[in-house]
Amino acid sequence: MQEKYEFAGMRILIIEDMIDNAKLLAKITEKFKLETAVAYEGLKGFDMVSEFNPDLILLDIGLPDTDGFEICSRLKAENRFKDIPVIFITAYTESSSVVKGFALGAVDYIAKPFRAAEVISRISNQLRLRKFQRELITNENLYRNIVNRIPQLILKLDTDRNITFANPSFQFLGHDPSKLIGKPLEYLLETNAQELAEKIATMNVGPLAVRNLEVDFKVNGSASKKFYIDASGIWDVPDENVFDKKVKKNFLGTLCIANTTPFG
Repeated sequence: MQEKYEFAGMRILIIEDMIDNAKLLAKITEKFKLETAVAYEGLKGFDMVSEFNPDLILLDIGLPDTDGFEICSRLKAENRFKDIPVIFITAYTESSSVVKGFALGAVDYIAKPFRAAEVISRISNQLRLRKFQRELITNENLYRNIVNRIPQLILKLDTDRNITFANPSFQFLGHDPSKLIGKPLEYLLETNAQELAEKIATMNVGPLAVRNLEVDFKVNGSASKKFYIDASGIWDVPDENVFDKKVKKNFLGTLCIANTTPFG
């Protein structure tokens, strides 16, 4: 089973007061090679979250000290816990209980008595989403560090040619990047502003995108400075589908990278 190794090392916390049920769930989760912890009381389980740092919580609704709804509500009220997915495990499958669970922030529920195939399916779905979410965060942090450190100027434009992002390198031209947000691209251009802005704000991608377009950017307190811009359209589909008339797509804006020397 691929899932056994796909989620190896991820952590799951089971909060269930019935020992036999908890053991059954733990036995199922161990097949995934997950690190598993069990709490037989709601408040004890809540206290374990900060130390165990689970990727997923299986939470029984009927607990001896407090109900699962209260524990879920507490989890979602804490910034450090609110993104941990919670799956309710319950014998109360009437719609009102299910709706209440979702309203409190639960992502799914597993009905008692347990069916192994259902437990595996629901756990797999949430762990896969959790893993994907972490990968997105890691990639986003990586890209942000790169964008914030490279000497090239990076701009993102909306569909009306207004600036929606400017990286820290604009400080070297005397511009506060945060104050560029919302300004039209023409604000930065020294000469032929409208004509160049129309060329830069391209919708094209790939070989039809803008390459090494020469522009003069305004510099606060001194003369303008020459840059060479590469610009490419941003779409909600992969680049290879942009020119496919059969594919439904939306234009989101333009990404621009400017350098003091022509790009190779």
